[in-house]
Amino acid sequence: MKVVAIITSRWDSKRLPGKALALINGKTMLQRIVDNARQSEFIDEVVVATSISSKPIIDFCEANGMGYYAGAEDDILDRLYHTARLYRADTVVRIWGDCPLLTTKLLNAFFWRCPTIEGVDYYFSCRHNPTGYWIDILPFSLLKKAWLEITNPKDREWIHNYFIDKSRNNTPLTYLEVLNDASPLEDWSVNTPEDLERVREIVKRSEGNNRL
Repeated sequence: MKVVAIITSRWDSKRLPGKALALINGKTMLQRIVDNARQSEFIDEVVVATSISSKPIIDFCEANGMGYYAGAEDDILDRLYHTARLYRADTVVRIWGDCPLLTTKLLNAFFWRCPTIEGVDYYFSCRHNPTGYWIDILPFSLLKKAWLEITNPKDREWIHNYFIDKSRNNTPLTYLEVLNDASPLEDWSVNTPEDLERVREIVKRSEGNNRL
């Protein structure tokens, strides 16, 4: 059973272009997320799902030995599916590429709180968690099903809507929300220059270094 973490990351961010390679205490945001996922005892392989126009990210992945797939510009579900298929994932862990504070410890805690319950199709971090701590765990077969069935562009971007809303999918799914004990801050993700500076300060204090 191969567990593949797929980090969705694109160069052309509207509010903060190029944020994937922004430095946070001497390491790019993308590298931080990859490293955190690689250190998880529950994940077998970590790869990046990006778009064909994101050449800086593609070049970075190739230069740093990161597996990747470059595909559809505005279809996250399509990129996830083709990445999972390319790397022969049995189980997919979807991680957002703007969440550098999703540490190995938090990832492992999420897995520890996902008990093996027969009949559960889909695990996702609770919607009450702060943005920046969201991840999804699902079998490749379910990802493929969603890829074949979902036509609404919004649902192909926010795929959890399809999995948890019984009116959106043709087959009822059993899902489990998992709550992490995270900070009460509403948003830990990096979407603006202000977000980036805040995360830089947090990491700098945590790691005891004064690099960017």
